[in-house]
Amino acid sequence: MIYLTKISIKDIYKISILILLLGAIYSFTLPSMNLKKQNSNGDEAFPETDNTTLHLAEHHDPIMLNTNADLDSFCSLGSGTYGDPYIIEDYEIDASVGTGINITNTDAYLEIRNCTIRNGREDFYYGIYLNSCENVNISNNRCFKNWFGIYLGSSNNSIITGNNCSNSNLGIYSGSSTNNTISNNNCSYNLMGIYLDTSSNNIIILENNCSNNQEYGIFLDSSTNNTISYNNCSNNQFGIYLSSSNNSTISHNN
Repeated sequence: MIYLTKISIKDIYKISILILLLGAIYSFTLPSMNLKKQNSNGDEAFPETDNTTLHLAEHHDPIMLNTNADLDSFCSLGSGTYGDPYIIEDYEIDASVGTGINITNTDAYLEIRNCTIRNGREDFYYGIYLNSCENVNISNNRCFKNWFGIYLGSSNNSIITGNNCSNSNLGIYSGSSTNNTISNNNCSYNLMGIYLDTSSNNIIILENNCSNNQEYGIFLDSSTNNTISYNNCSNNQFGIYLSSSNNSTISHNN
């Protein structure tokens, strides 16, 4: 079902804080109830929602790269061209101390793939953060238990595919970004699955799992000329939400 309303990024913050506070009060008043499944280490155990092939990963500190020159210095693979992109791959990053992969002000071709980035949620850190970037392919990463799984701000001509962005505050966020494809990602068990905000135009959202989120499966705010097709938006409070968003094609979604 499709709904029309208005929300801002500040509202997301307020809603998430309220949920955390209510959860704390509820767990305090009903200590005998096991509200969240836990594993043998006492950590929160979420539903098995990841079908990504596992790779041997190198533990790495959070990565921050601010220019094409930084990419060239950091990446041991690739030259930043269309046929030979820079590659960041096979890292395992604990985002509790900072955003996992933070890339800004680049237009060289880049692939970020097969990384695991987690635990940024409590301190408001992102899994993968792009700002003022172009030509980035983000694929087959596991970005869970973060503030946002993947964030795109003013970033264009990029592909986000095959990532697990579950169990975060927000799965995938796109703000003021154009000509991107978001496909085949798992954006379930968040507060919100996928959010297009403020002039995120000409975006293709295709075959994503945006189910079992607390609020919204897919949310469009002030964004136009987008295509939303063949997504699973079941078991949310609202499946697909539109606010001040026009000229979009919405079809064959569950």
